[in-house]
Amino acid sequence: MISDFFLGAIGGALIAFLFFLATGSSWRARVSFRGNPRPKRPGTPLIPALEAILSRRKREFDTLAVRGHLTIGDDLFISVAVPAEVLEKSLDLVLGHALDAIKERPIREIRFVVEKEEHYCRVDVKDTGAGLPEEAWERIFEQSVPIDGVEIGENKRLHAARDVLAPYGGKVFIKHSIPDEETTIRIILPTLAGRTEAARVMENRPNFPHQRGGDVNHKEDF
Repeated sequence: MISDFFLGAIGGALIAFLFFLATGSSWRARVSFRGNPRPKRPGTPLIPALEAILSRRKREFDTLAVRGHLTIGDDLFISVAVPAEVLEKSLDLVLGHALDAIKERPIREIRFVVEKEEHYCRVDVKDTGAGLPEEAWERIFEQSVPIDGVEIGENKRLHAARDVLAPYGGKVFIKHSIPDEETTIRIILPTLAGRTEAARVMENRPNFPHQRGGDVNHKEDF
């Protein structure tokens, strides 16, 4: 009876050992996978980058008495497929151009409008500068272009903004302009399907969530 007990114990141990040999490798693989998670997809949260640029330029806005507005569409958690330094540089270049355009204007106003589309995000930068005739819309992106005797492209900002975004699929162009009234510069940024990183950054901010009501877009002045 005792021998039967020992034989049963040995048999059970042998079965357990064989089971371990059969499944141990997959178990170790699962442990290894947990210890080395797949890397996150690269991406840069757009709204925090834009707000950082506006914050750095605040003194210029105050000095020039510029009225600033930021309007964000339905999606606050936009991640763009552009490195952070490239994104901030391109936004700052376009904003710098807009500030130059309104320096001598009686009404100085800059408006940012952010909208998420299916595969990209558009950022419209609207200023109350002198505006451009339609035939000059593309020429202004050249490094130095005389238009009506004025070196409009002399500061090279728009040329540089387009140049730094191009390798990442980004675009910069004049969407709309009326001479002596206003100009809208549109920035197109490719987006990522995932929102994890953007959501994490936005939700960790002290003023999150933004106050929103129904379908009304988020708006703030700066």
